[in-house]
Formats: sequence, C-alpha cells, structure tokens
Amino acid sequence: MIEQYGFLASKIGEKQEIAVPLDGQSGENIKSVKCGGYHCLTLTSNGLVYMWKRNSDGEVMPPTRVNLPNNTDTVRSISCGYQFSILVTGTLLLLYPLASEIFTNINLH
Repeated sequence: MIEQYGFLASKIGEKQEIAVPLDGQSGENIKSVKCGGYHCLTLTSNGLVYMWKRNSDGEVMPPTRVNLPNNTDTVRSISCGYQFSILVTGTLLLLYPLASEIFTNINLH
C-alpha cells in the first residue's frame, strides 16, 4: 500500500480505510464533531469526549477517550484549534494543548 497521510491506523504501521468505532462502545449518540489541524474531537450525548489525532507517520490513530481531570463536570461543548482543544463544562473551560496533553483549567465563575 502507498504510504500517505490520512489513512486510519488500527496499530502503528497498519493502515486501513474503514471507519473505527468509538472504543467499541455501542449506543452512544454523537452530539458534536470538531476538527483541528492535527486532530478531531467528538462529544457524545453522555458527555464523553473522544479524540482522533495524527501520529508522526501521518496516520490517523484510532479514537481514544479523553481522560478529564478528577471532579470535572460533564462536558457540554467542544472546540478545536490548530494544535489544541477546548472543552467547556458548566463551571470550567479546559484548554488541552496537543503537545503537552495536560489540561489548563479556567474557572468560569
């Protein structure tokens, strides 16, 4: 297969061209989809957030659930910048830079 950006990868170096389910979860309804420069987010109706991002070979890795900081309210809204994501709960704005993968919390009250 020709190496090129944009292929889905189920494992490092293994390419596929089919849709990948969200962590094998069934019955989760997608509420929102947002795309940034190197990643995409989905927000489910249950307030769970999943991320797809590009690896160093240009492959789109399978979706992974975003682990939120402890005691975080349900995510209500998501947004993507070029290399960062923003998640909004009832009380916090969570800034998630892709390079560090560490949340910065901004209190909304």
